Amino acid sequence: MNRSRYWWFGTLGAVLILGSLTGYIAIAREPLWIQEKEIQKGDKLGPLQLGKTWKVTAGSSAALSVISPHESLDLTFPKLSGLLKINQEDTEHIVGTVAADMTSLYSEDPAWNAKLRDWYFFNVKAYPEASFRIVKVGGFEKPLLEGEPHPLTIEGELTVRNMTQPIQFKGEIKHIGGRMELKARCSGLETKNFGIPELLEPIYTGKNTATLEVTLILEPEDPDTSRHRQADSHNFREIGA
Repeated sequence: MNRSRYWWFGTLGAVLILGSLTGYIAIAREPLWIQEKEIQKGDKLGPLQLGKTWKVTAGSSAALSVISPHESLDLTFPKLSGLLKINQEDTEHIVGTVAADMTSLYSEDPAWNAKLRDWYFFNVKAYPEASFRIVKVGGFEKPLLEGEPHPLTIEGELTVRNMTQPIQFKGEIKHIGGRMELKARCSGLETKNFGIPELLEPIYTGKNTATLEVTLILEPEDPDTSRHRQADSHNFREIGA
């Protein structure tokens, strides 16, 4: 009799414990399911989708169009690299630097390529890299929507041939299925401000002006790579101290 009673009590207790665990698991998993559900076009994006370190990947490029009163020249810089950190809740919404491999530059006229890379113009042997450091970004006051272009203004410092000038881009950023595409344009540049003579011969009183267009294809940095990079940076600071 007592043994039967204990058996029923044990069985009832096991059922109650199992039910409690099942309910707990269901409750615990629900937020994860909500977070991991597929984002649809037009959905509002938050820190889960945007708050990451983004890597500049293949397909990114910069194009420089130089114009004089009677001539024009188009240059392409197909090799870009860099990391951008996005945090909508921070005062600095995007921070980071994008670098261009100057040795990869080419124009639509192959006869120009060697000349452009030479010491007189871009001098790529002495200055193999140009960079743009983001200082301020405007436009994150409104939420980003999946698959929709979002207008931005980007202020920063462009360094070419070891000469730095402040410039401003206007553009847009778009999040599509875990990747981001940023397109930006800056007009009215003068190459002489970067120690580069007029690329095209000025005619009469005309001068060269240039427009810089940048396309960045961004993908989230691998978490392991990010942790190792942060650890290396921390160790370097400790050694420096």
